Amino acid sequence: ESEAPVTTVMEALTRRDSRETMLHFVNFEQHRRLAPFGIRLTKQFKGEVKSVRLFVPEEDNPIAIDFSVEENVISCQIPGMNLYSMIVVGQ
Repeated sequence: ESEAPVTTVMEALTRRDSRETMLHFVNFEQHRRLAPFGIRLTKQFKGEVKSVRLFVPEEDNPIAIDFSVEENVISCQIPGMNLYSMIVVGQ
């Protein structure tokens, strides 16, 4: 579940071998930077969530994102974004 505007598309993928869930976000309102928005994601694997990292084309390194887990649901706030961003949840 994402609080991003309707002009933003999200796709989720899981990698079983590395126990990662990836969320891809594409902002189709190309000339407008998105304001921060929240996401909620059901854990895809058993065990603790080790990290939530943000990857964006404008940065060389991933950005650690603060998150919480309540009843198997991961919640976090995504900083504003331009055209594309990817969240990687590591378990």
